[in-house]
Formats: sequence, C-alpha cells, structure tokens
Amino acid sequence: MIDRVDVLEKAIDLLGLARIGLLVADREFVGSKWVKVLIDRQVLFLTSLAQDPSGSTQKRGVLAGRGLTGRAWATVYQQVLVDGQWVNVCLKQLDKQEILYLIGTLSPP
Repeated sequence: MIDRVDVLEKAIDLLGLARIGLLVADREFVGSKWVKVLIDRQVLFLTSLAQDPSGSTQKRGVLAGRGLTGRAWATVYQQVLVDGQWVNVCLKQLDKQEILYLIGTLSPP
C-alpha cells in the first residue's frame, strides 16, 4: 500500500518542489511523521486537526469547545511546538461551541 509520504515524494518528483505553492490537506493527512516530512522538504502546508493536543472532542474537523464566549474570534500563533514539530497555529471560533484548529507552515498575512 502506498502511503501519503510516497504520494508526496512522487508528486515532488513529477512536478518539482518549486511548482508546489501550497499543500492544503484535510485532517486525515496529519501526524508527526507526515508533518516532519513536509517541513523537512520545505513544502508550505495548511491542514486542519481532528483533535487538539489536549484531546478535545471534534466533529467534522472542527473542535467542540466548552465555555466559549458569544463573540467570534480568531487567533494566530507562530512557531508553536505541536507533536514535536514547529508550526503556525490558527484557532478560529466558528460558533458558540466550535473552534477550527489549523496548523501549517504558511505565515499569516
């Protein structure tokens, strides 16, 4: 079975790293090995996480939060250590009970 790292390596071989501007992936494409390969190969990426490091529950790629305020907000943290890799993190409140949790090497504007 071909895993996602093999697919990435084949894509880089075919296209060349310079032609890959940004890799956007769903929560299934996450894991310390995967993120390390992307960082080591210097591939800009952005992906949602199925669970935050504290183990919060999630539904459809969005964290279900508790005790959130009624105001919508978004926060970006740069160079955060997540699962052994330094990445940027964005937390965005979608409604009173859900937070979108994204990680990647893409810097905020």
